[in-house]
Amino acid sequence: MWKVIASLLTLLLASSVVEAGQDAQARPQFFTRKTVDFWGDGSPTPAGAVEQSPARPESIWAEPIRLPDGRYTTYLPPRPVLEFLENPTRESARKYLDWQAERMEKMRKAAALLTAIQREKSPKPPEGDIAAGAPVAITYFKKAG
Repeated sequence: MWKVIASLLTLLLASSVVEAGQDAQARPQFFTRKTVDFWGDGSPTPAGAVEQSPARPESIWAEPIRLPDGRYTTYLPPRPVLEFLENPTRESARKYLDWQAERMEKMRKAAALLTAIQREKSPKPPEGDIAAGAPVAITYFKKAG
């Protein structure tokens, strides 16, 4: 009896495997391609995009990077930095320091503007908050004994 049940199960399993194989050939598979077609036109890149190979660096400071969309580009440091690194002289160092000071001054102005706008939004501390530098009294209880 057990042999009959085992043979029937084996036969049933074998026939389902054969049917699955025939069915898989008849219908398209989900992962048939190695790339994803985001735009529905059969290409893995947008219609206007052109695949670019990494550019040859013009400087030892150039760094080829891959952008999120798959294109390649070359990152070069800002001109004052690059000039100083390529030709480290007193003049290029001064230009670099002037450029850096200008950048930091603009950052300070931007930070001051953000601080002023934040203070305009909430000029006084909300009720219940303690202003900075205000005296604070702490009361605690101690159990006798």
